[in-house]
Amino acid sequence: YDARAGEFTSGVRWEDEKALGGRAFFTTASDPPMLVLEPTHIHDQGIFTCRVDFRVSPSTTALVNLTVVIPAGQPTILWRGHTMLDEVGPLKEDSKPRLICRSVGGRPPPDLTWWTGGKPLPILSFKTTSDPLTESYTSEAIVALRATRELQGSTLSCQALTPTDDKAYQRVVCQPKTSYVVLNVT
Repeated sequence: YDARAGEFTSGVRWEDEKALGGRAFFTTASDPPMLVLEPTHIHDQGIFTCRVDFRVSPSTTALVNLTVVIPAGQPTILWRGHTMLDEVGPLKEDSKPRLICRSVGGRPPPDLTWWTGGKPLPILSFKTTSDPLTESYTSEAIVALRATRELQGSTLSCQALTPTDDKAYQRVVCQPKTSYVVLNVT
């Protein structure tokens, strides 16, 4: 954005179509003015340089690190290799079923947790694999239960949360995604 020839709001815009594919524009309507990149792609992550040139003063530069976070995918609950939508079972009393919570997508990989009755359940195992082509992750958390009469009709939930260092960002953009099933113990 070049405003050296007149008023700041009357500057001339310049862009390199090859650099960001026409997805970036400099807006003077905000205070301070800013570069808007929309939509953002995973490959946009990196260091951006902002250089300001003045007519009579030395140029200044600032570096900005852009980190692209992709929220976790909606978790699915699997039992015996099948996706469970509403209910798991029937489970024989005293059996020990293993349930898998799987979330596909997201970057960085999501944290997966299991819950029942407002309390977290211990996770038996956790694994994450990555796809080098899409640079996204598939995460799985396995929980083992003992099917008891007390668990009959209880709700189990699996939660996928994309971890970020910025807690304000996490509250607004990366809300946890949750899936639920009801246990049917016979």
